[in-house]
Amino acid sequence: MAFLTIVEEDERIDVKIEESVIFCRRYSVAVAEKIEKPFKRRRKDRQGRFYTDVDEDGLNKAVLDYIITGWQDVVNNKAENVPCTIETKLALPESALSEIYEKTGVNTVRKQEGNDVDTDPLEQ
Repeated sequence: MAFLTIVEEDERIDVKIEESVIFCRRYSVAVAEKIEKPFKRRRKDRQGRFYTDVDEDGLNKAVLDYIITGWQDVVNNKAENVPCTIETKLALPESALSEIYEKTGVNTVRKQEGNDVDTDPLEQ
C-alpha cells in the first residue's frame, strides 16, 4: 500500500538521467509561495483591473536553484565533471530539466498558479 507523503524541507530525491544523478528537493505550494513572492508584483491595468506581473527569468532561475541541490557525474563536452552552480544548472538540456521538474513537482505546482488576472483584493 502506498501512502501520500508530505513534502518536507530536508528531504532529498535522486533523479537518475543517463549515467548522471541529480540531487533534488521536491517542490510544494508552500515552497512556491516563499520562492515566488519576490518575483511577483501586483499592478493595475488601464481599466483598473489587478493583475500579477511576474519576472519569469528570475523566477525560473530561483526555482531551478532551489530544487537542484547537487549532482554526480554531470560533465561538459570534454567529459570533465562540472560544478553544480546556477550557470551549469541553466546549461542542462531541456529534456533533463523536464524530467527533473516532473519528478520534483514543479510542473504540477506551476500549472496550478497559471491565472494572471485577479480580482481587487479589497473586494474579497
